[in-house]
Amino acid sequence: MKISTKMVSSRKIKTSNVSICAALQLQHALEAQHNQQECAQMIEDYVQWGGDHGLTESTMREACGLPLRDMREISNRAHAIIQVDDDDKDVDKDPDKEWELLRKFIVSHVLDLRRPDITKHMLLRLKVPGGPNLTKENLIKELVNNKILAETPARGKTAEVYRPLLACSNLQTVVAFNDKHREMVFPENLQARGFVEYVQGCPARRENAFVLGRFFCAAKSSFLRGRPSRTDAGVLDKSDAYQERGRKLLEQEKLFDEILRELTKLSGDPAPASTQESQPAKRRRVKSKELLKVKEESDDVKPLVQNISVADVQETLHTQRAYVYSGEVPFRSRRTVKGPGVQKFCRRAVVHLASKSVDLDVENSVFTLMYQLIEKLTIRPPPPDYVKETLRQCAKERDRVCREILKTSKADGKSKLIKVFNGGGIPSSEGAAASFFENMSRVSIYCRWLAISCFPDEHARFQQPETKKKNPDSSILSYFYHSLEDFVLSAAADYLLGQSPKHLSLHYDGVRVSPAESETTEEVCNKLQEHVKQTTGFDVVVREKVHRTVLQIILDEATSKRASVLSPDSVLRGNGNCIPAAVSLLLKRTSEVEQAVSRAPTRPSTRSYRECEKLLDVNLIPQLPEHDSTSMQLQPGNFLLHMENGGTPHCVGLYVPDDSSLEITVLDASNNISIQTSSLDSALRDGLDGITCILFHVTHDKKTDLATHLLGA
Repeated sequence: MKISTKMVSSRKIKTSNVSICAALQLQHALEAQHNQQECAQMIEDYVQWGGDHGLTESTMREACGLPLRDMREISNRAHAIIQVDDDDKDVDKDPDKEWELLRKFIVSHVLDLRRPDITKHMLLRLKVPGGPNLTKENLIKELVNNKILAETPARGKTAEVYRPLLACSNLQTVVAFNDKHREMVFPENLQARGFVEYVQGCPARRENAFVLGRFFCAAKSSFLRGRPSRTDAGVLDKSDAYQERGRKLLEQEKLFDEILRELTKLSGDPAPASTQESQPAKRRRVKSKELLKVKEESDDVKPLVQNISVADVQETLHTQRAYVYSGEVPFRSRRTVKGPGVQKFCRRAVVHLASKSVDLDVENSVFTLMYQLIEKLTIRPPPPDYVKETLRQCAKERDRVCREILKTSKADGKSKLIKVFNGGGIPSSEGAAASFFENMSRVSIYCRWLAISCFPDEHARFQQPETKKKNPDSSILSYFYHSLEDFVLSAAADYLLGQSPKHLSLHYDGVRVSPAESETTEEVCNKLQEHVKQTTGFDVVVREKVHRTVLQIILDEATSKRASVLSPDSVLRGNGNCIPAAVSLLLKRTSEVEQAVSRAPTRPSTRSYRECEKLLDVNLIPQLPEHDSTSMQLQPGNFLLHMENGGTPHCVGLYVPDDSSLEITVLDASNNISIQTSSLDSALRDGLDGITCILFHVTHDKKTDLATHLLGA
């Protein structure tokens, strides 16, 4: 076929029914003149050379001075067989720039959807502005080849799912992620005698811990019936949170036994023997109907170590602890202590075991460090402005965000923001709060993409069943943040170790260190901030964190405080009568309760809730905490609040008025306190012993199956 000069000058190839008929005739003539083998060879030549040795549509268009056909809105080649596009477009674009613009568009689009990934069907329907001149089928393949998208495991019935990839060129320069070969050894100064008194001083403390631990391990919502549905997700989260709470309580008691054995050895005495029968019962999944047996099973639970004499333990013991990386990931993460170091203990134990140290905390560490990291990294594409602004507000104005946007307490807002950042669901909210949580969800998605893009091999490994990672995306983000956190804390620990402290232990978002002899704590914090800035380039605020029990916070936050109406010589002021005292004050039955207590055959130093039920002729219904914290959603009525209270369990009465704008009244044998609901909520969340708190509804109603039988606690 010869292209005429006229055809070239017209810059247009005409199509008509006649030309189509001519093409079909040519095809018939070709097949009539060539056998099957020759036709097969022609096909091979077409595959190898792109047509008749290079004579393709593209070369034809180029020879005629026509632009290449725009294939970007065509899903596959079959849809473009008979289609003429005469638009004259600029074909001299920078291909690298086109790919980067496409990366930015896809990231922005998927973030707008608040999705961590996008399906192939969604990509085929997506109208992509600009980009390489490819069919959408080929475009998806090239997006994967150019590391703009990555295939991700299928979800549900959708087989082909893709996740946007980010490019980062200076990660190792900003944070030394690969520096994980140095073991750190710190001195620990243990207040052994005070810790033994906490663990063993009041036998009811341990018994309560075992009862509560078994109760929460057994707790399941009664709403789960048959096949789970989407509406069950929140209920499943609550059940998991209850069981995790129970496991923490039981594991801490087991750890207490381990350190008691070590303290005994360090004091020079042989460790008390333990028997197979004395070990705590193994945790097992328990059905709701077995909740009735929780107390009875807990009666058989004994500590691994029998009580030891406080006098046989030295008041202060010194030891050395090594901190190492877990080895679960090939890059640095959190350092964990070898053996029963102070790091492993819960706060309510640490304040006794390391009472001669101060807790130096990096304020708002998650958002402070992640915001600065995003600012320092060279990421393609960079996060959208609203993502950076949301992260900035959480880093620099978190208290204002909680107060003015989320309309909640600092403790509640902090908990919810962290949960959403780690990939959790968005809490129920309206207006500005709902919009802010949605943007925080987008921040989480972007940060997860960043972590996955930086460590794709580890993310792929987390997706394997043997790793037991329920949410690989959130897991890799956690390790990513832990690396950053350790980078900063290691610098802080190096500085403090150079001051030769008697005690130093790492506690993830901060450190515990013995007080400096010649400097105030504030001066130490300021020098620590300067050293971290010079060493790592990150700005942090270090402050001493003061730990208080739930009852201490209630007393400190009270809006009014009056003496109890009980007479000074009332029997209800005696040891072991805090439950009867609280009930009598709530129900205004002081005289009647005093008589019932006086007639009791024994005067125990502690009383169980079951015993008080019978003694006072009331029903005490345990109330499970809402969400994954100790915060209670209080309804109007009378309640008892049980607390560990620093090792001496205590109970107070709570009167919640019908008008939610009014304050809650807190009653015990010593005080009559008024407190705002938000302050009580903060006390339950922030208190050292918040995990041990349980609420009992004081009523004459019949108990439900779920409400059994903590009452031996």
